[in-house]
This record gives sequence, C-alpha cells and structure tokens, in this order.
Amino acid sequence: MATPFDSATKHLVEAYPQDWLALAGIRCGRIDVVDADVSSVTASADKVLRVTDPAPCVGHSGG
Repeated sequence: MATPFDSATKHLVEAYPQDWLALAGIRCGRIDVVDADVSSVTASADKVLRVTDPAPCVGHSGG
C-alpha cells in the first residue's frame, strides 16, 4: 500500500544512495540503484541498492 512519502523516499534513495546506506551505518564505494518496484507483490522493495565496492552486499528501501 502506497503512503504519502513513497515518491519522496524513492527520489532520495535514487539521488543519494550513499547517504541512505550511511543512515544504516553502511559505508561503501560503488552503489548501483536497481528499480525493484513490483506492485503486484506486497513484500517487494521499492529500490534495491547493490553495493559492489569494497564488500558486496545489498540494501533496500520500501516494502
């Protein structure tokens, strides 16, 4: 279910992925923002942040 802050959060994650991960205590170099908005699946993430440098990992926003 969409909330009033969904579009603003999506924009901030796309524009500032390093800052979004820093809020979670994750510091990294290269990040790819992947659009994972699958509205027919309720447990999906809106954006997936794939960290490739220095240690590979993933983070997500939304849900």
